Amino acid sequence: MENQKRILFKKIYIYFIIILSFTMLKQCIMPISANATESYSNYQANIINHQSNKMKKEVTDSIVLKTMKKEASSIDSIENEYAGTQIQLSDEERLWLAKIIYAESGICGLDEQIAVGKTILNRMEKYNMTIYEVITSKGQFSSVINGEVYLITSSGNILVTEDIISDRSWEAVETVLSGEQTLVEKLLMDEAIRLGLDVQEYAEGGPMFFVNVDAVKNKEYYNSLTCKVKIGYQTFYKAPY
Repeated sequence: MENQKRILFKKIYIYFIIILSFTMLKQCIMPISANATESYSNYQANIINHQSNKMKKEVTDSIVLKTMKKEASSIDSIENEYAGTQIQLSDEERLWLAKIIYAESGICGLDEQIAVGKTILNRMEKYNMTIYEVITSKGQFSSVINGEVYLITSSGNILVTEDIISDRSWEAVETVLSGEQTLVEKLLMDEAIRLGLDVQEYAEGGPMFFVNVDAVKNKEYYNSLTCKVKIGYQTFYKAPY
């Protein structure tokens, strides 16, 4: 009988130990499980935030790209609006244009020679004149004497003939006849916009006259004109004319 009591007591003790151990283990596992759940939730939240930020960036980049393309297209449209069409001249007219470009700016850079040629063509178109009529108009070009074009030098005047015209002057001829927008046109447009002036009146199409301000007597007048651009030695204007 005593032996049976010991066995029963032992079983009860073992059962108590098992219950106690299970309870303690459960208390340890629950915080770990809670922390794991919280960490997983944070992980999911981070993934969602990352995907959201990625989508926002892609949308923003797309909008910026579309805006840049639209602005570029607008700029191209503006430049195309002011770019002329190809101009056809006879071989004789091309030669006269090359002569006056060479005589007025043959020692200058290409952009300055192009600007001179553009001025001649603008006068031709505005007044419905031939190249020869433009360059031989009274009092317009000091290099034109008695219907001929001369290179004015300190040692004397040299008649400009086809064989002495430089390749650069011929390149200037080809450029202005191509109808492409020239540097002088762009600079005049930029200056008119900067000054808040009417682009059509002061810049569109390019210059109508030019002058070497340092070589004239009435510098004050030419310096007082509002919209002007200097390329090389010459200053170019569209208005007033």
